[in-house]
Amino acid sequence: MKNMLKTSIVLSLAAVFAASSLSFAAPADKEARKAAIEQRREANKAKMEERKAAREARRDARRKMIEERKAKRESHRAAMKQKRDAHQSEMKQEQEKFKQEMNKPEGAAAPAQQ
Repeated sequence: MKNMLKTSIVLSLAAVFAASSLSFAAPADKEARKAAIEQRREANKAKMEERKAAREARRDARRKMIEERKAKRESHRAAMKQKRDAHQSEMKQEQEKFKQEMNKPEGAAAPAQQ
């Protein structure tokens, strides 16, 4: 554990030194320095554009998924409403039939029961 810590410290120091020596090793020539800066800017712009495109893709995928869920929910809701309405109309018909049978005179209902 202690050796790993020492190794990581040494590696991080080496990385910092290498980065600083690279910046000091930049050419003294102004044009070359400007070109290097411009190249880094272009690379950073490309990275930003790539990240932006990835973010947009994730956002679009999320929107699409939400829309699909919404459509599924709406279709299910419509199917359940249709089923409920059919059941209610069936129950109303049965209730009307029952009321009609109950309102019949006793003489007419008696033979039907035998």
